[in-house]
Amino acid sequence: MKKKTTAPEYVEKMDLPSEKKRVMAELAKRFEKKAFLPSFGDIREFCLIYRIVEPASKSRVSALPRVFKFIATMETSKIQRILDDGMFSGPARLGPIADAIMRNGRGAAYRLANPPASDNRPPATGG
Repeated sequence: MKKKTTAPEYVEKMDLPSEKKRVMAELAKRFEKKAFLPSFGDIREFCLIYRIVEPASKSRVSALPRVFKFIATMETSKIQRILDDGMFSGPARLGPIADAIMRNGRGAAYRLANPPASDNRPPATGG
């Protein structure tokens, strides 16, 4: 049985200038750790954005050649920006966002359950 090629192995075999190979190797490591294009849905989105034909097979491994061959055509600075900005790394860390929503949600629920007391006195008349 043939062993599947990993993203770092794939990039290592590519004929690229050293600086481009360095940033692509880092991207390949992130791909392996699922910190870059972690799901096939993310790969589909990447393909849509860059107008790449989506791979027929719906596996991340099958997308390796198509995705990394395309990335190799990009300027090194753009690849570096993908790394620096964490682009296509899947959902943001949701813990802090969820905590903020919970805090604000509890406050909203409290305000709805405990509206401010209205002042039922008649309006003051000038006199």
